[in-house]
Amino acid sequence: MRHVWSILCSRALIDQNRKISLIEVLDAVDIPVHESEKPPEDLKLKLDGSIQLVTSWYRSELKTPETGESRNILVSPGGHKQPIGEAVVDLEDTTLANTVLGKCPPLEFHGFGLYNFQIQKRDHPGNGRWITSAKIPLQIRGVGKKPG
Repeated sequence: MRHVWSILCSRALIDQNRKISLIEVLDAVDIPVHESEKPPEDLKLKLDGSIQLVTSWYRSELKTPETGESRNILVSPGGHKQPIGEAVVDLEDTTLANTVLGKCPPLEFHGFGLYNFQIQKRDHPGNGRWITSAKIPLQIRGVGKKPG
């Protein structure tokens, strides 16, 4: 199977005609902090769990049915890895493509900066090695607020 696209959003819907609606597409999350404050280095704040990772896959060969495995890993700016989820991608029968709506668990905060969702697939279903197909960035920013 081959990765076509992935995107982060607050909510996604697929109707009976396979039309996809993406609501509140995300490329950054702002965390309010006082302008004079810096969060401690060991802060492990759980971010809101209302993020969906939407990923679209196609058959490797359009005429050949297949089933694949995918997984998503969040990598922090410092390299900490958090597993986000795994899925079996069914591209059998008449399905040439499949879009997976993955609900993210609360994300662990490991400092401000650029996080990356690694979209991975197995090179051989069942026991192959994981290969990164894409990296989807999400910037976590501290946004100053006035005390009070």
